[in-house]
Amino acid sequence: MRRSCRIFIFAVFASHLALLLFLFSRAGSPSAATFPEQHLLSNSFSHLTSHLELELQQQKRILDMLRPITNRTSKPRQKFPRADAGVAILVVACDRPSISRCLDSLLHSRQELVARGRDSESRILSRFPIFVSLGCNNRPTAQMIIRYKDKVTLLQAPEEVTQFEPKLPPTQKKLTGYYRIATHYKWALQQIFNVMEYEAAVVVEDDLEVSPDFLEYFLATLPLLSTDSSLLCASAWSDNGRPELVEVSRPDLLHRTDFFPGLGWLLRQELWQELEPVWPKAFWDDWLREPAQRKGRQCLRPEVPRSETFGRSGVSQGQFFDRHLRYVRRWRGYVSFSTLALDYLEPKRYAQEMEQRLMAAKEVSSLSELETVAQQDGNEELVLRLSGQNNLAGAVRALGIMGDLKANIARNSYRGLIPLMYRGRRLYLIYQKPSDS
Repeated sequence: MRRSCRIFIFAVFASHLALLLFLFSRAGSPSAATFPEQHLLSNSFSHLTSHLELELQQQKRILDMLRPITNRTSKPRQKFPRADAGVAILVVACDRPSISRCLDSLLHSRQELVARGRDSESRILSRFPIFVSLGCNNRPTAQMIIRYKDKVTLLQAPEEVTQFEPKLPPTQKKLTGYYRIATHYKWALQQIFNVMEYEAAVVVEDDLEVSPDFLEYFLATLPLLSTDSSLLCASAWSDNGRPELVEVSRPDLLHRTDFFPGLGWLLRQELWQELEPVWPKAFWDDWLREPAQRKGRQCLRPEVPRSETFGRSGVSQGQFFDRHLRYVRRWRGYVSFSTLALDYLEPKRYAQEMEQRLMAAKEVSSLSELETVAQQDGNEELVLRLSGQNNLAGAVRALGIMGDLKANIARNSYRGLIPLMYRGRRLYLIYQKPSDS
């Protein structure tokens, strides 16, 4: 990459120099232009020279930013001791100059750890370094990232990633973006886990804004991932995170879910070592939701989201954005998760307590009865079993939840049930027979 950048700069310089020599040779020949034309040429020379100097300065700044990353022979980053492991914050970026919104929120969340006394500023900066992986040659986005050069580290993907062209039949060319995304993710995760050898990473897309306690949440959940083999990840996202569907008075509440949420998620190096050899060519997130990868494991998620997306434009062309994603709101306050007891998330205890809540809840037989009971006074929890006329599609329309299934698993669901809030009451939708998977 560094060699290609130098070649590009040399090519720009050579082309401009050749043009200047050509114009000078014409200006000094017997058949050259008259004085006014020569004056015009002189002004053109001055303009071209200034333009060339500005272009070379810009390319030099970009090259200086990329040099430490693109030098593949440099010594890998020293691995953090296991007792004080570093967590890399990996921002996966492409053509989104508005990435500043994402970076500003991440930097604010990191500074909150300092303000809350979680550690000294120097140690917080070293324990939670922010890397931005740029997977395409988008100059406005690169220039925006460079503005943060003192606060983040840019990882510029090589040409085999930025210029990747999958071999697809004409009817599937529209899916090219998904193949490029999967290729970029693989390269970026390899840099974090294989090259720099971090033990854990939080993956963030460039169109996410995060909560002030975003990193606090992961600081508290990382030990759970380290000790609980039934966990796949921890995510800051909630698919049904619209304010009317969550218990806003319980921003401290966390859940287990069989559905991989993504959109700001924590994984450990051990999981990457498992996934890397079989990493898919496209649609990596849906692939991770398949039984072969999930292996019955679950993710942690918050009741109130710690991330929200502003990415209406993108490869998915705003799928679900206008109908749902735009209404998901992240928590704006701060919960000191690292000071809370989170043992209720242990798999056996969580399952037992969920079973007890279901047994104590009032069961309603239909969506119409649900509407009637929900309007009555009281805070009794409710259960609705979906079957026949009370199908998932009908509940999706009536309740405003996301209803698409991935590998036969509903978003936010746990063992066949979807917990949510409806008119201020806790509601459990049972859409399939609960299981241990």
